Amino acid sequence: MVHGVPARVKTVWTQAVAKQVIVLLGYVNFILDHDAIANFVPPNYLERICIIINEADNLAQNRASEVAQYNNKTEHILSLLDGTLYQSIIDDSGIQLQQRLVVLMTCNTTERLDSAMLRKGRVDLIYEFTERFF
Repeated sequence: MVHGVPARVKTVWTQAVAKQVIVLLGYVNFILDHDAIANFVPPNYLERICIIINEADNLAQNRASEVAQYNNKTEHILSLLDGTLYQSIIDDSGIQLQQRLVVLMTCNTTERLDSAMLRKGRVDLIYEFTERFF
């Protein structure tokens, strides 16, 4: 997860990492917006998937807030991070494989995120962008 005030090129950086690094490792990228995140289930025919979630602080808001109580996006993102939406897939030789999922997220502030999002094991790295890159 990368965070920082607006105009710090977080989204551009995240998409560049996905395109220039993650894809070379055999992953297929999905960029999920506000509408797509609520219904996204990793396709069961892909072994390696990278999901990019922009503006995570608007999607995975604290469930104690009134706004977050009326949408299931926070729960869905937590399920993705926990691996409960991962699926096993069968390769061409009949061997059952576990999907590998990489999730890259951007947000302006971590303060609005549900505290469960930042628990150990869900987010491995949090980096704050403090400098402008352009």
